[in-house]
Amino acid sequence: LYIRNKISAFWETSVSANLSTDFGDLQRLYYGFILNNYRNLQRYNSPLPENFSQNYSWRLRFRNPLKSLFASLSYSFSRTKRNLLYSNEIDQNAASIFEAIEQDNFSNSHRLNVKASKYFRHINTTFSIGSNYSISNREQILNSNLADVENQTIGFNFDVESEITDWLSSSYTGNFNYLQTRFKDRDFDEIKTQLHELDLFFYVADNQYFSLDTEYYFNNISEENRNNYFLNFNYQYTFEEIGIDLNASWNNVLNTDEFIRVSNTDFSYVQSTYLLRPSQILVSLKFLF
Repeated sequence: LYIRNKISAFWETSVSANLSTDFGDLQRLYYGFILNNYRNLQRYNSPLPENFSQNYSWRLRFRNPLKSLFASLSYSFSRTKRNLLYSNEIDQNAASIFEAIEQDNFSNSHRLNVKASKYFRHINTTFSIGSNYSISNREQILNSNLADVENQTIGFNFDVESEITDWLSSSYTGNFNYLQTRFKDRDFDEIKTQLHELDLFFYVADNQYFSLDTEYYFNNISEENRNNYFLNFNYQYTFEEIGIDLNASWNNVLNTDEFIRVSNTDFSYVQSTYLLRPSQILVSLKFLF
């Protein structure tokens, strides 16, 4: 069910409600243990999953093309009834055995989003800001103990798109995220992450193009390498008479040797470390025939 009301030329609001039943898939019907990665051993020794979901949402939107101003505010709530309760057994080596148990259980989630953007014509720049907040809870069995798991996430983002001159344009994106997990009566350490991306584009001539890409990642959980920096150069020259593009790129200029990403599950932190290729230069030709 969906209802939209256009309040005025610039304002409109909408509400929606949805009920659905999902019966899962046959890939989760196996009664033996399967090692799906080095850390998890899974077994779905249970009937076919059946999920009954209720989803409700509300949205308020403002659009003024004359002043290039746009904004929106939305809220959603969902509640799901499942016939399977998931259990995890964690051993001393942090390996987990995952099983599905036939038992009715419920999960709830709330999500709030706000976003706004404005284009400033005299500086050829668009600014966008946004934020989101979500909280969810569900029942979970961990080492034979039934507990309620709660996850809270707060995020902020900021974007700038600018055409500084006829030959220079730029793009910046910044994201800040805070994740908090509560298992039973225990609060896990808060995860804080940041992502910043700055791209510069230089149009030195009609047939030449140069770009500079920078990235910065941060997390507060890793004991080492909490800060990761990346820098890439790219240059392209087009031979217009013969339709050939010559591209030269210098990747990983700072010679960063590893990248660490941190996330959370219902009951644990997961840190993934990626070993990266060293700094390299690549030259290529692109043509049509």
